[in-house]
Amino acid sequence: PPLFPQRLETVTSGLAKTWRLLSVPLNWADNYPLLEKTSGLWLLLATDITEQQQYCQELAVKNADLVHLNRLKDEFLACVSHEFKSPLTAVIGLSNLLREQKIGELNPRQSKYADLIYRSGRQLMALVNDLLDLTRLETGQLKLTFTRVKIDRLCQRVYDIIVDKYPQRLDLPGSYRLDIESGLDYALADEARLQQMLVNLLDNAVKFTIDGGNFGIKVNRWENWLAFTVWDTGIGIPEESQHLIFQKFQQLESPFTRQFEGAGLGLLLSQKLARCHGGDLSFVSKDREGSQFTLLLPVDPQAAEQESATPQRLVLVVEANPQVIEQFVDRLSELGLKAIIARSGTEAIEKARQLKPRCVFLNPNLPLLSGWDVLTLLKSHPQTKDMKVIVTAADSERNRSQQQGADSFLVPPITSAALQACLNLTVSPIPSRKRRTAPTLLRLHGHYAPNFSDLSSFSWIWNNQLVRENYRFIEADSCEQAELLAGVWEVDAILIDSSIAEDLYSYLQTLSESQTLANLPLVTLDVAVTEVANQIPGLAVFPCLAPPTENRIEQLLKVIETADLAFSGHLSGDRVL
Repeated sequence: PPLFPQRLETVTSGLAKTWRLLSVPLNWADNYPLLEKTSGLWLLLATDITEQQQYCQELAVKNADLVHLNRLKDEFLACVSHEFKSPLTAVIGLSNLLREQKIGELNPRQSKYADLIYRSGRQLMALVNDLLDLTRLETGQLKLTFTRVKIDRLCQRVYDIIVDKYPQRLDLPGSYRLDIESGLDYALADEARLQQMLVNLLDNAVKFTIDGGNFGIKVNRWENWLAFTVWDTGIGIPEESQHLIFQKFQQLESPFTRQFEGAGLGLLLSQKLARCHGGDLSFVSKDREGSQFTLLLPVDPQAAEQESATPQRLVLVVEANPQVIEQFVDRLSELGLKAIIARSGTEAIEKARQLKPRCVFLNPNLPLLSGWDVLTLLKSHPQTKDMKVIVTAADSERNRSQQQGADSFLVPPITSAALQACLNLTVSPIPSRKRRTAPTLLRLHGHYAPNFSDLSSFSWIWNNQLVRENYRFIEADSCEQAELLAGVWEVDAILIDSSIAEDLYSYLQTLSESQTLANLPLVTLDVAVTEVANQIPGLAVFPCLAPPTENRIEQLLKVIETADLAFSGHLSGDRVL
């Protein structure tokens, strides 16, 4: 066929025009005798795109100007921030000498003013440092130095920094919780920047948690990711503000009624630093109930070699409705999957490319960028074109989702059965591994309470760490009921003490005759039931004889993990909480 140009420029009477050309052969259809006479003829369609071309050129020039202005702005901020640091350092240093009275004694009023100058200088220095770091990140000037970081020492330093910042908060030691998964010793990161991210997150947790609330850090292994989760039981984030939380200078309160200090840069800076590490930052929050921010970082490559072939258990949920987000998080957790959240279209694109999740649940109704546009961008980008995308919308949108390339469709509300069925049809199954969710413990509950001084009551369990770590408890009053429940639930261990029956030997003998119950580890909580259980063949007894105090809860956790290890052959570190 002849080669026609796709674009043509003409000049008529001094007026230049640009045309887009489309060529169509006139014998394009078969079995039409009339068209056979037009063999070798082509129809050439020309469209005047002169005005469109001019608009494109103008937009390109304006875009280049905006890029240049943005670069000048960043350079200006970097220069000004750097120039601020020298006089601020002098102000902070001299005011510190005054407040510590190293150059002379001060009266109470002078001491108060010196302390105010010092604290204000520190706040301003923190703001300047954040602006400088943010500018360096946006201009690509911030360099990271990766080292092996001892996790427990890092978390302790972060906590010490927060305690020093809030000396008036006497409740901090009793409110703070640190939980590091067994076997996690090191992280591969820039130590100073990882500390900076955790300080920002823990600072927010303390700032927005009133006296009497709790906060803490949990460190877990999520397949090929290391998850630092900073949680609190504070005021939470309002629904209407959650999709804006990672934008510059965003505050949860009106500037006219502000109660909390800060410029609104900490979360944005932490997210950008996380992405520089190859990870990301995600969160879930409920208004007036608290927040949970999860910092995901790639694990140490040497430690990840053994799991390089392990399927990804990370799932991206693109949703702006907090109630639906909560449903997804709960249901996915039941299936042994971990959810990361994106509340806007632009955030969804960034998280999908950065974290490469196993699949994406996408709601088309999103702020800032439509979910349909997100679907198009995901399916057209080399990094994400093979990623499975499941659209979550009303049934009326099903045809549109298929036309735009979605892999599956899910109609809310989100139920475990529907979610499991959708995943089974869309993504390849993940080989089941025990302990992907927190264990299910069967408590044999009785009303007989002999007067043993070492009897371990269950009451200290329910209100402490086991519940906070989402352990599931089911109760049974008899062996028959226990056998029935164990057949329904996937029970990991049985907890029992002397209150179960007056005749312990007969009761445990009956238990040993149950094929279902006898094959489960038996965690005994006092001396009496332990001695009797050890006399009965076929029972796997794991004693936990710690006194019923809160600080001995860790021993019970270790006993449960040891029992599970002995029965399943899996390490307790495989559990994802």
